Amino acid sequence: MNLGKNDLHIWHIPLGGESLLQQSFPPLPSEAEITQAAKFTHPLLHQCYLKTRWAMRKILGLYLSEAPEKVQLRYAELGKPELIPGAHSLDIRFNLTHSGNGALFAVTLGTEVGIDMEKIGHKPRPLRLASRYFTKDVVQQLDNLNGQDQQLGLLKLWTQYEAYKKAQGLGLRGGDDLLPLNLHLTADKFQPFPSPSDQVPAWLVAQLQPAPGYVGAIVIEANDDRCQMSHIDYEAYSF
Repeated sequence: MNLGKNDLHIWHIPLGGESLLQQSFPPLPSEAEITQAAKFTHPLLHQCYLKTRWAMRKILGLYLSEAPEKVQLRYAELGKPELIPGAHSLDIRFNLTHSGNGALFAVTLGTEVGIDMEKIGHKPRPLRLASRYFTKDVVQQLDNLNGQDQQLGLLKLWTQYEAYKKAQGLGLRGGDDLLPLNLHLTADKFQPFPSPSDQVPAWLVAQLQPAPGYVGAIVIEANDDRCQMSHIDYEAYSF
């Protein structure tokens, strides 16, 4: 699998719902992953972790020409996985998200990336939640919506927010406060990430439509090159 410096590959990974409980996976190859897997005591969540971690390793192995268990990973302070510097010939950056019955895995070459997806559903007190993380103007835009439109708007903004924090390797409370996000992004089309100041935007953001019933967003570092976004079906590959 080839990955150019302007390429952004988004892998769509089905998880299978309850059928995931019938699947078996080999032991994970790193102590950090084994320790993290043990924290998931709910059987379905445990299986989800195993499948997404093996899928991540298999996909990275395609780019690196390595067996999945030979991919050298480490985990940042807040848990974001990354390749061990110098362990492989390519500087691949990546990020993983999952919700409900699906997962997304974003891969770039040398460009930080964050991705998030959410299953569409009801969030109680959407304006109260929005006021904790978004600027007053954004909260007002949400307040002008009603019912399902407001719920969908909140999830669009929330996925942008999470993708931005994940691209930076931050927790939800780290970095900038009360972000002025964009409620009207076009799917799969990058725009400058709204900045609280007049500085040149350091990040780009696009809304995603991962599958019916889901919403997502992706954030990458801004550069002068045009990003080529490709969506890839994980199940179309024989690993």
